[in-house]
Amino acid sequence: MNYLWIAVLGLLLSQPVWAERKYTQGEYEVHYSAFNASFLAPEMAQAHELIRSKQQGVITLSLRKAGLPRPALISGMLKNLSGQETPLSFRLIKEGNSLYYLSQFPITQQDVLTFSLSVQPLDSDPMSIQFTQEVFPEP
Repeated sequence: MNYLWIAVLGLLLSQPVWAERKYTQGEYEVHYSAFNASFLAPEMAQAHELIRSKQQGVITLSLRKAGLPRPALISGMLKNLSGQETPLSFRLIKEGNSLYYLSQFPITQQDVLTFSLSVQPLDSDPMSIQFTQEVFPEP
């Protein structure tokens, strides 16, 4: 069962601030979302080797073509308002027929983060995706 996606979907439905985003290029769709890691159930965090913390965020990303999950090479960087950059290291997660990628990032203070992602389908040109999101460490 795709438990992490169920948890993420629950968060997305209950919190419009963390709404899933989608980028489309040709036949490809990239679905992505960023949220505070403290929202993960402890079992989910442990199963996917994520740090469940009020000062950590998680970004999830999946690539789809014709409605089916596709493998990709994913890299990225985030930049805070002070201009500090943090590289993002994505890990592939396979659950049943699902493929998705996870990365964690620090949340040290209220900030607006700019995420710059490169998504390279194995059979196509890379896609560049950039988005901003305000983040808040939980007290």
